Amino acid sequence: MTNQAIEQPNLFELADQWRAAKRDEDQANIRRVEIEKQMIAVADFKKLEGTESHKSDTKKVTFTAKLKKKLDIKKWLSIKPRIPEALRNVVKETSVIEYKLDDKGINYLKNNEPDVFSILSEALTITPVKTAVKVELL
Repeated sequence: MTNQAIEQPNLFELADQWRAAKRDEDQANIRRVEIEKQMIAVADFKKLEGTESHKSDTKKVTFTAKLKKKLDIKKWLSIKPRIPEALRNVVKETSVIEYKLDDKGINYLKNNEPDVFSILSEALTITPVKTAVKVELL
């Protein structure tokens, strides 16, 4: 039996391998995102919020769209008196420095109380989030 040392790669050789793997990963991610865009277009998915599924005998493809809502606290405090008290619960005041938005309540106002939603929207920034695509094998 011989005592031959197994040559281990050094740190910088591993760093080169890591960079190559990371580049491959980044390219795969870019390709996946491009395919997702094509899938969204083919399915004609145009919702800003909500989920839609499509099934075949072997697969289920689900699209989920969300909106990110951010509250301008200073603006909220200035418009709050203009919103009927019974409808102010769309912004939960959890502490002196923290406020949480109630998505269901905001959607209710948007669909049922457009005048109040218009006031509230002065304090909101709403931006679409990237649509999620999920593919399941059935």
